[in-house]
Amino acid sequence: MAELQEGKRVNIKKKKARSLYFGVAMGTGELLTVDAVPRGLDCKCICPDCGTRLVARKGEENRHHFAHETNNECYYGQEMSIYRAFHDFLRKNLKFYLPDAILKFNSNKKPEIVRKGHLLDLTEVKYVSEPGKYPPVLLCSADSNTFRVILNIEDYYNESDYREIAAAGKKSNIPVIVVNIESADEITSMAELSKYIMEPGNKTWIYNRVVEEWDKKYRAKAVKPEKFEAGYLCPAQKQQIKNVYAARREDCEHCWYCYDRHAEAFCLAHSGIDHVNDFRKQPEILKKEFETINHIRPIKKISEYQCPQCGAPLRRRKGPNGVFAGCSRYPACKGSRPVEQSTEQVIIYDKNKSPYRK
Repeated sequence: MAELQEGKRVNIKKKKARSLYFGVAMGTGELLTVDAVPRGLDCKCICPDCGTRLVARKGEENRHHFAHETNNECYYGQEMSIYRAFHDFLRKNLKFYLPDAILKFNSNKKPEIVRKGHLLDLTEVKYVSEPGKYPPVLLCSADSNTFRVILNIEDYYNESDYREIAAAGKKSNIPVIVVNIESADEITSMAELSKYIMEPGNKTWIYNRVVEEWDKKYRAKAVKPEKFEAGYLCPAQKQQIKNVYAARREDCEHCWYCYDRHAEAFCLAHSGIDHVNDFRKQPEILKKEFETINHIRPIKKISEYQCPQCGAPLRRRKGPNGVFAGCSRYPACKGSRPVEQSTEQVIIYDKNKSPYRK
């Protein structure tokens, strides 16, 4: 456990001291609720964070709670008591509902579930807390697989914090789950922990090796499309520029085959991959589905076009600058059209038509 304590904690901010609903029994170390102990100092409990003796406040008007005997600075007493309650509940029940592992994209592509959530049987639960440090380390293990649980109590963490937590998890090779708790005052007994631990919802993966592996699979399939005019050639035939299937960069970023708008190799259309299930399909099946979904039309051959000067069929010809479409009546007619070199699509400049259409 010493290795996990070095550089893996996240000391981000302080909070105001608040009421506690759990205390640690002096002598036994058992975590007790305020309703399970006598009033006042007779509760014989200490704060799970700072170790200061607690007083059980059990009046008629306010909710029963623990308070520190002295007016000391204890910023995380309530949070640490909830962590301890989580630990004790997990050790007793040895079950935890894992959330869906979701792969998110840096594009308009919809997030995908790469592993469904399920109720997991645990074999071990560990808890490490150091004075003056927050959060503590709460680890759950199922045989050789271990993950860390972090409680986000009342939106304590922001996106920057999550990036730091994820980086620490990746460095230690320990997946991280964040459990979101809207109000700490909701948790005043062990029974109220059940929905956060035994049921789906209220939790998400911040770092997950399965998500990372799928991210690598997708990136391996993404390519940098070939440029054409001010955009790129489009194998999904989403747009048409000057009679060539191509699209502007901004159109690509809104396409569902765009994996990462910030990456140089961002297009999945060349592989036909659109969903995690596509990775399991045979290439010929994937190709057929891709063509059906995108209404792929066969690219017209050069011979299907007519000379712009005399109307005779064009022929594929090769010159010093590459392939072009020349009149079949050459040299009597020297009419021609340019050709896109990769696809050999005839380029037609038509001012009366929109350059972006299919």
